[in-house]
Amino acid sequence: MVIIRDANSQFGSVLVLKPQFSAETELTAKLTNKTELQTDYKITAKLNELMLEIERKIT
Repeated sequence: MVIIRDANSQFGSVLVLKPQFSAETELTAKLTNKTELQTDYKITAKLNELMLEIERKIT
């Protein structure tokens, strides 16, 4: 859980979930269109980057 403060100095929290992969997830990924899969990886990478940036700013 990450504690955040908004523009009005109000505190809140965000639950950070880590993705879990299983054999079923991997099989689904293999069956997915390659372009869609690459897009998903880029989105996931960007979200991870933003979450790390938020963590650095609040600690």
